[in-house]
Amino acid sequence: MYITCSRKADASLKSFTKKLSFVLPNVTYVPRGQTNLGNLFEDARYLGHVHFLKTSSSKKNKIILQAYLQKNKSFFLKEKFVLEPLTTKLTVSVLSLKAQTSIDKPKETFSFLDSCYEKDSLLKIIKEKNLISFKYNEEEVGFSFKLKEKEYD
Repeated sequence: MYITCSRKADASLKSFTKKLSFVLPNVTYVPRGQTNLGNLFEDARYLGHVHFLKTSSSKKNKIILQAYLQKNKSFFLKEKFVLEPLTTKLTVSVLSLKAQTSIDKPKETFSFLDSCYEKDSLLKIIKEKNLISFKYNEEEVGFSFKLKEKEYD
């Protein structure tokens, strides 16, 4: 699945989005630039992606993560999450992280992750109440956030 930022995103949002793509399974960061969302949806559909993620900034240092679902050759907003970044300085090599994600209960974390994880991976997503953090080989990765709100459409 693809993940991208809103247009005119600041550097911190772009950085957060890239790092989120490193720790979520089967997620590829796509720089947005001036590309409209419709073109990115077309590319994602062509590659067979069923989900598409977009981040944007909100007031008070919050990040909005929107999850789109493909239906009838179009993408529709399915869920919206409000995240509060806590730590965003990765302490593990990006190459070690990519393709190593495991989620014990993926649907409880993000419903769009229900079918794309491996149980025996070294990278684990840890959810404690509303705090989401990541561990690689049982050590903190240095990337975590609070899940503030969750909305369904």
